[in-house]
Amino acid sequence: MRQNGLSVLLIFVLSASTWAQQDISIHFAPTPVIIDGHLEEWQLPLEIKHTSSPFYRNQVLCGLYWDYEYLLAAFKVSDSQLCVNATGNNNTRLYLNDAIEMYIDCKNDSQDKMDLNDYQILISLTGEKTIFKGDKQQIQRGSHVPKDHEGTNIVIQTKSNINGTINDATDKDIEYTLEIAVPWSAIGIIPKEGFEFRIDLCNNDIDTTADMRSWADTYHPPSMNFVNVSGKSDFGFPNDWQSVRLMGSPDWKYSLYRTYQSSSFVLKFSFGILVLGLFAGLWYQHSQLRFFRNFPSKKRNAELTGTDLDEPEPLATMNKKVALTKEITHVKSYIQRHIDKDIPVEKLAAEINVSVRQLQRILKTELHLTPKQYITILKLEKAEEMLHQGQWTVSEVAFQCGFADPSYFGAVFKKYFGQSPAEYRKTNL
Repeated sequence: MRQNGLSVLLIFVLSASTWAQQDISIHFAPTPVIIDGHLEEWQLPLEIKHTSSPFYRNQVLCGLYWDYEYLLAAFKVSDSQLCVNATGNNNTRLYLNDAIEMYIDCKNDSQDKMDLNDYQILISLTGEKTIFKGDKQQIQRGSHVPKDHEGTNIVIQTKSNINGTINDATDKDIEYTLEIAVPWSAIGIIPKEGFEFRIDLCNNDIDTTADMRSWADTYHPPSMNFVNVSGKSDFGFPNDWQSVRLMGSPDWKYSLYRTYQSSSFVLKFSFGILVLGLFAGLWYQHSQLRFFRNFPSKKRNAELTGTDLDEPEPLATMNKKVALTKEITHVKSYIQRHIDKDIPVEKLAAEINVSVRQLQRILKTELHLTPKQYITILKLEKAEEMLHQGQWTVSEVAFQCGFADPSYFGAVFKKYFGQSPAEYRKTNL
């Protein structure tokens, strides 16, 4: 039993070690990331686990993306006690705050100590940061952690979002989130799919606001807890960092959005016009399709009105409709005089001094048609007459009757007469 227990323990340790050293894939950002401290566009598959006993230790989720300009990172840190003990950018004591640390080995070649191609990025929960780089003189002196923050001149983007109060022990805080964008050019990397380097992600959990100015840098009381993604509390040594690989490439939506973001005002304006034109075209096609579906055949129209469009209603039935009949006659006359034009319904209503709604009501009551249907039927009746004469081609007939698209003319002609224009001509000449 004891041997079995040792075997299980050994397997667990080996598994944990394997997990700690597994490669991490950094996928190309699915959408352009805006550094604003909000993580809606992020997935956070990595976890930094605090293993110390106090129940309030942080829960840390993090994620990495890349694009052609930046290495992108996001952290969501659940922390019940938010503390800040040092302020200001380029402050080497920011590690005394609740903070995040990132280590990067750009050449994937470091051993047990940082070299000139290694970076440490220390970011307080407030977004303030200090950047360290492997230092040649300290390397030569054999320093335990040969790094310096002087002269790095690296500009990175950081933004935090805090849910809680800082340095207030009377309440229980919720969390803070951080977004980070590190320019590839600043750390000497040309990004491409398959590129490999090493990285470490770490969390500093500080739960005290005691005066630390007299504390030695090596003094770490229980209220200070440090851990990296591998579960180690003593980090900064490249041979413990994770191997990472850049994966994926931008899709067309990402490329289109980035092109729009980087374009000039004129190009953005043109792009906007193009998009509006696209939507307008889709809306027009939809309205045309709906109109076509509801358009009656000549036979059906005769059944609804009890007469042919060219034959007036019997005089005996018109006593109560004299005014309406005059309006329809005026409308019909106007359409026939402008048969080769596109006739807006608004213009037609203005000709008889009524609103569009009144015109719709008149035609619906008298002819069971909408204004657009009535305009189209009169144009088709004229087209039928011209086809019967046989002097014009189908396209010429379409244009002379106000149809800009011969294909649409052919479709609506067939819907009304039951034959295409060409078929009608063959059977009626």
